Amino acid sequence: MAADTIVIETDFTEPASVTALDTVGTIYDIAIDGTGYILAETSEGNGYEKTTVPLMPDRLATGDTPFDQAVERYSFGSSDSWVGGQGQTFSNRNDSDSTMYLSSEGLDPFSEAGSIKLLPSNPEMLNTAYANPRLVVVGDTLYVQTADDTLTHFTDVGTPGGGTARAHEHGGAAVAITDLTTDGQYWYAACGAKGILRGTTTAITTQWNSADVDTIDFVAGRLCCGEPVNSSTTPNRFTSYSIGGGSDVGSIERAGGHLTLGQGWTIQSFTEANGHVYFSAYKGNKGMVYAWPLGLDSSGNTQYPFVAWDLPPGLSPRETFAAGGSIFVRAHRENTSSTGTAYIYRCVPDPQTGALTPFFITELADKATTDDHSVGVFTARDNQVYWGWKKMTSGNKTGLGCYDLETGGYAKFFQSDDATTGDVYGADVWQGRVVFSVAGTGIKKESTTAFETAGTLNGSRIDGGSALTKGWDEITVLTSALPNGCSVTPHVSIDEGENYTALSTLDTVDGLAQSTKLSSSSRSLQWKVVFVGSGTATTKLNFVQVKYHPIGLRDTVVSIIIDCGDNVRGLNGRPLPENAPNAGALRARTLAALTQRRVNYQDIDWATTGAAEVYEVLQVQTQALGVYDRSQANKRHRLLANVVLRKAD
Repeated sequence: MAADTIVIETDFTEPASVTALDTVGTIYDIAIDGTGYILAETSEGNGYEKTTVPLMPDRLATGDTPFDQAVERYSFGSSDSWVGGQGQTFSNRNDSDSTMYLSSEGLDPFSEAGSIKLLPSNPEMLNTAYANPRLVVVGDTLYVQTADDTLTHFTDVGTPGGGTARAHEHGGAAVAITDLTTDGQYWYAACGAKGILRGTTTAITTQWNSADVDTIDFVAGRLCCGEPVNSSTTPNRFTSYSIGGGSDVGSIERAGGHLTLGQGWTIQSFTEANGHVYFSAYKGNKGMVYAWPLGLDSSGNTQYPFVAWDLPPGLSPRETFAAGGSIFVRAHRENTSSTGTAYIYRCVPDPQTGALTPFFITELADKATTDDHSVGVFTARDNQVYWGWKKMTSGNKTGLGCYDLETGGYAKFFQSDDATTGDVYGADVWQGRVVFSVAGTGIKKESTTAFETAGTLNGSRIDGGSALTKGWDEITVLTSALPNGCSVTPHVSIDEGENYTALSTLDTVDGLAQSTKLSSSSRSLQWKVVFVGSGTATTKLNFVQVKYHPIGLRDTVVSIIIDCGDNVRGLNGRPLPENAPNAGALRARTLAALTQRRVNYQDIDWATTGAAEVYEVLQVQTQALGVYDRSQANKRHRLLANVVLRKAD
């Protein structure tokens, strides 16, 4: 121990552990920390005063606008941008993002800064009962798998239906397609033992390669494949084939780039970023994302794949997708043999090694789900990445989640136009529009003229970062011009979203700010805005603000004058047992030592209430009164202690 270190040991007794004095009300007026005291008689009474003091603290957490800073009494929970996306439970916290919110359905928070609006609808362009409707876009043509051996192609994005179906065979027999991809000129179909087929809308389908592969992706100028080897029934080997162009049969890459795992492993879903090909590999609930470095090593040899991310126990990667320099991964957690949830991650590659650092985005279903969420693909357009989301909405509609690369926010996005529920087997961008396929249902196409007719925005809970009760004064919403048949209706909840009260609906054709007075109080407030659309125009919300102030914040202050004489009589008229020469001075010093301490205080009504409450001793002031004693023919001093205590209510 350093020579200049001083250690002070103090016995500290918690106020709650002090035994109440049962003689309060019979002998003593009050008691402090188990010691009884008599109140002094003054010209104005017995020296007792109790006051409830309302407090006006600084504003609770507010926004960062100059207006907010200028208002002293009120606090504001404001939202004028939603580009940060959903997933934020509380607003007005130190780590809160003013551009985030709790959740939304049917709304686009990313396209326009300063507004959130109804999304385009996604009517069905092809009805098909096929369970695995994979799709791929080659140039301006959309190919959809509508049977095990059949691709249906579309060339006119503006015409629903009307596709041309073609069955594909090899050696005079139909071939079952297990995966689809494109190099931008041709489509390629993995057909297991029947090899890899290649074709266009006009060219006759040919066997491009006889390789027995189940999964394929065109990545980094080659076909990356998963093939079953060593008697495995699943694609447990990673390999790739170079593209010779024309009708040339692809040639296998150098053996060094291969990776063969044990039986039961599945290798699939290939993508490229940062000079590496990334692919998923899993067996049961164990999984890794591998990275294959492109190019040759310093010795001129093809490099070997390595583990870029070893997923946490219980998670297996099912899809990988590159966008914005990151790798997006869909991971699956099996609950039972037929149920499981999915998790979406954004992984950042190390610029030198290619290793992945994962960042969690969202969970697609809770652990109690009765469905399986292992299937779901990715696609991207501009700064937005989309993924398949089974039972995405509160009405169990299937759709696409969206991650905005610019803002780092995500939201529930495009949704089926009906109560469709199924796995999303394919998603792509066709002639500028997002399309996605739903198992057993058909192909959904983003409209350019029709919009969702309903949407809901759930704001983050407002509590000012405090458990204090708040008085909710007013909510204000601001919209853009609302077309005929469109409206927004704000709702508020003071029980954490269990029950909502609808407020006045805005449906004017002019841009409108509507303020509604509130008269409720609670620790927190949750708001939501319900959108109604005409189907032919969108509806925009620009601003939501809740005005509030803390209430019920008060102190109880007790000011008492205690008789610290040497000879004091109790309430029973008898001398106190502690009376003695200098007893009063000792009593005064004991009280002074309690300053800035928390004490157990028995008030003058303790005999009735039985309540001993914890107070803080704010101040002890001792006075001496001169008293002439005729029997001793001298003047003595009688001490009085003015004690001020405070209790926070």
